[in-house]
Amino acid sequence: MNNKKVSIIMLAYKHEQFIAQAIEQVLMQQTNFEYELVIGEDLSPDKTRQICLDYEARFPDKVRVLKREKNLGGGGQPNFIDCYNKTLGSEFIALCEGDDYWTSPYKLQKQVDFLEKNLDFAICFHNTEVVFFEKNESSYLLNDNLQKDVFTLDDLIGEDEIWFMATASVMYRRTAIGVLPEWFIKTKSGDIPLHILAAKNGKIKYLKEPMAAYRKHAGGQSLTDHKDDEFFLRNRIFMYNHLDKETKGVFHNKLKKNIARYYLMLLDSKQFNAKYWKQMPCAFKYLSMASPSKQITKDIIRDYIVPPFLLKIKRSFF
Repeated sequence: MNNKKVSIIMLAYKHEQFIAQAIEQVLMQQTNFEYELVIGEDLSPDKTRQICLDYEARFPDKVRVLKREKNLGGGGQPNFIDCYNKTLGSEFIALCEGDDYWTSPYKLQKQVDFLEKNLDFAICFHNTEVVFFEKNESSYLLNDNLQKDVFTLDDLIGEDEIWFMATASVMYRRTAIGVLPEWFIKTKSGDIPLHILAAKNGKIKYLKEPMAAYRKHAGGQSLTDHKDDEFFLRNRIFMYNHLDKETKGVFHNKLKKNIARYYLMLLDSKQFNAKYWKQMPCAFKYLSMASPSKQITKDIIRDYIVPPFLLKIKRSFF
């Protein structure tokens, strides 16, 4: 049984350029408790695995590499779930993707100190610097616009998608998450459902100090979120439908409006463009869920529900 107080889960795939920094910044943590770094190395085609194994050989008491015999795929969810299930003895879970890194040696200690003193909190996160790898853009702090330092489940669910906690900044109380639901493996987003599952069982604390960096680069997972792609949009619909059930319908009206947005985006997705018989059912679904204004309703009916041949007849007649 794992007796570490904190398990850090790091998913690694094609992170040859970044993984050493990510591992080093975990190992620099100064704590009065034991922690471990569990790396899910998803059979990268580059030198990512070898770099991870080198650190495991040098720090066997701190680093554990889960070596995949085949790429698990699934947007990283199968990899994460296996890592999560193999750290069941730890009290807290922290996350750091292989292309992100921590910037403070006291990050873990500060988060653990808070969560141990405040048992009604399920999550502790902190400010994060957003940095760009290829682009010549200035970095910025992700959370400088937050107006409070305590959040609840209500703050995570709205009629639009809500995301303000960087993955590398979050620490969860494991008992708040518990056993991951079966549907979790099918979601493309990992952090949004994790935040909501944990926040069902406790409050969220924000620490204003920046203690991590979220690196944006061409190979980053966030850039695979294509809002003009049917698979991505249907996956979001799937996820929010399940989160509606997980929260026992308390936020049904908000989530219904949120889901409706994705049906609206489906209408102009690559797979639906100019395909009436695919667009029309989604248009009805959007109208029934969103209850939009009269003008928007009129536009949707004209553009996606009235058969094109009738519009042609109407135009010819007039």
